[in-house]
Amino acid sequence: MATETEAKIRVADHEPLRARLIQLGASAQGQQVHVDIYFDTAEGRLRKTDTALRLRCAGQTSVLTYKGPREEGRYKQRQEIETAVADTQAIKSLLEQLGFTQSLLLEKSRESWLMDRCRVELDTLPLLGTFVEIEGPSPEDITGVIERLQLDSGNSITTPYPTLVREHLQKIGNPSRQIRLTEAGS
Repeated sequence: MATETEAKIRVADHEPLRARLIQLGASAQGQQVHVDIYFDTAEGRLRKTDTALRLRCAGQTSVLTYKGPREEGRYKQRQEIETAVADTQAIKSLLEQLGFTQSLLLEKSRESWLMDRCRVELDTLPLLGTFVEIEGPSPEDITGVIERLQLDSGNSITTPYPTLVREHLQKIGNPSRQIRLTEAGS
């Protein structure tokens, strides 16, 4: 079992960050649209225990991920178990048979970079805006990348995207459970 360690920082615009990544010699890994489908029980058992079950579809690839509760620390750290999925519809049916239902569908645009043993993700989410996520093998590696990119580590957010989306939807009185990139201007 792996531990995911990441920093998430809201940014006004990706352009200056992209230019800095190029200047520092980071390696561009491409851009994808992620369709993240979150599952939970009718009672919300996973959300209540700060855990998550996500099916991510990106191009022809699908991955099922379990995320454990967040651990205390400067950055978000949690247990993460992932496995590739050959048949997306079959895994959805399997999860439904086990008592899980789709609690949220969230599309986001992600541009990926590699820098100093870390993945740097430039994320655009509908309704929420632009973020940078930096995932690495240790908090020290992540801090080093944050400093080199001239970001403020004090602005690091440990709240997961699904929670940020749910909070925003609740605030604006929108009961939707499917958030698509076409809603980015909303």
